[in-house]
Formats: sequence, structure tokens, C-alpha cells
Amino acid sequence: QGVFLLFLVCVAPPYVDAITFNDAGFFSEPVATLAPFKPVGVTFAPDGRIFIWQRDGVIRIVKNGTLLPTPFMDFSSKVNTYTDHGFLGVALDPNFAANGWVYVFYTYEAGGNPNDTAPKTGHLSRVTADPTNPDVMLANSEVILLGTLDVPPCSQYPVGADCFPTDSYTHSVGSLRFLEDGTLMASHGDGASASFADVLALRSQSLDSYAGKLLRIKPDGSAPQAPLTENPFNDGSNSIRSKVWAYGLRNPFRFGVHPTTGLPWIGDVGWNTWEEINKGVPGANYGWPCWEGNGQQPGYQASFPTQCQPVTAAVVTNPSYTYDRTVGSAAIGGAIFTGAQYPAAYVGNFFF
Repeated sequence: QGVFLLFLVCVAPPYVDAITFNDAGFFSEPVATLAPFKPVGVTFAPDGRIFIWQRDGVIRIVKNGTLLPTPFMDFSSKVNTYTDHGFLGVALDPNFAANGWVYVFYTYEAGGNPNDTAPKTGHLSRVTADPTNPDVMLANSEVILLGTLDVPPCSQYPVGADCFPTDSYTHSVGSLRFLEDGTLMASHGDGASASFADVLALRSQSLDSYAGKLLRIKPDGSAPQAPLTENPFNDGSNSIRSKVWAYGLRNPFRFGVHPTTGLPWIGDVGWNTWEEINKGVPGANYGWPCWEGNGQQPGYQASFPTQCQPVTAAVVTNPSYTYDRTVGSAAIGGAIFTGAQYPAAYVGNFFF
């Protein structure tokens, strides 16, 4: 079982260090015990069941305080878990109680080897709970919504093709979260290497690639059109750019959504120096790979000066909060706390 260290940052400055779990205002209790290092996310069904998803493609359910022995689903045969890859995003449909729809986001493995190191793609899919036994998935119910072109590498397809690129060992699929208007947000990393200044990271600056993006889509995978609020780069079609909410991200592995404004708050994992917490403003360019933190990224500026030249301070949105590796690494976006169980100082603030 993991131990989570929480930092607290106010939605507006100043930054506040979190109280540790030694504080009298907190207590903890075990809910379920799973294999170490496998669980990566938790969500709650309207009836109180807890859905816990694992990096290896398995979803477990805690029902009436008990971890059910049979998984809700097991996609382990088609999930690649090499380093950063895995089955990382899950969201229940807003009308889950009636339709049983579960949305999943995972690094796709066609060859059956979860540790295969070759380039990969991703699937953003929907599965359905079995109406006769909603504690398990209805067999063969997967519908691939995005990422239908899943034979890697994505570079073999035309620009703007429906392919999630994961060419290296890092920065693959991310989170799924529904907004109040019923649209779905999804985050995806740049799919490039963390070992050197990789030309593939420049896809984060292209509106015609899923790499390094925060997406907003309808539940069927299409781009929101009127009468819904349209996305900032909508071109009236079902293009990738019509689905982009924000771009210029490196690895927006986890993000939360503000309950009042509806804006996402993103934890963007940095390279060697800077971590970022970004307010997900529609149309924002966060600058990666040409910028990182509050300044230019020297490695990419030196390696790709021509490509980075148009990515100026005038077009880059700086982080709401940034910290360097002397503080910590791998920023993981959390949630805006709106409950009543924590002390009052935590209410309305963003955990990461």
C-alpha cells in the first residue's frame, strides 16, 4: 500500500504547506488491500461502490466495505505497462446508474507482452457494466472512441490522424474527468523520450496531434459543437484541433476540475528541473518543450532554435505554481476539496 504525501496550494496565491497526517484533524482507516504498486486511481459510483483501477488493466470494486474477489474487468492482456505506460484513466458516465458506461484510457499492447519496449499507441474506450450483474463488465462491450488507428508508430499516418503517440518509454495516457456539461476531458503526454531533447516532443506544439494535450470531447469521442460551448480551436469538423482544450504540455498525468469554474487544474511533470501546476485556461499554450517553469527550456532551445522561435513569452501561459527538484519531482494533479471532513483551511483548495 502506498503512502501519499499531500501538498496544498490555494487556488489563488499564496502557497501553503500541507499539514501532515500527524495532525489531530485527520485519521486514516484501511478500506482495501491490493498488490503493491498496482492501484493508480479511485472513483465512486452513485450507489457507494468504489472502483479502483490498476496499472495492469484491472478494475476492482469495493462493495459494502468488502473487496470483491472477481474484478469488474481485466484488460491485462492488451495493456502495455513498460515504465510510464499503463491503464491510467477511468471515469464513470454521469448517467452511470442508468447506462453502466465506464470510460477507460490505456496504453495499448497488441502483442501480449506488457513490458514490450517498442513504440505504442493508446485507446480511449467505453465499456458497459453487465445489466444482470453490474459488478462485472459486459463481455465484449468495449467501444474504442479515440485512438482507432492503433498500429504504431503514429508517424506512419497522415497529420491529424486518430492515433495517440507513445513512441518512447514515457508520457503516455493520463486522466479522464467529466465536466458539469457532460463533456469529457482527457490528458495525454508528449510520447517522447525523457533521456534527451527529443524532436518528437515538438508535437506538443502541434494542434493536429494528441501529444502533450488536454482534450475536451463529447462522450461519443466527437468534438463538442453548438449548442455546447465550443472548444477554443474548433474548426467546425471532428478534427483533433477541434478537441484540444489546452496544449504545450509535457506529461499532464493527473488533473482535477474546479467545481465552480469548471476549469481543470493540471499537474504537469517536468524534465530535469521544473514541475508545474497549471490552470487549464481554454486555448492556453504552456510552452513545452520550448518553455518549462517560468522560462525557456535551454536544452530544447539549443537543439531546436528554429522550431522554438515562434514560441515566445507572448504566446506562453506561465504556470500558476512551479517548483524545482530541490522541493520534489513528478507533479501529480489532484482535486479541489469541497467536503466537510477536513479542517476548514482545506476547503476550496487544490491538492497535488
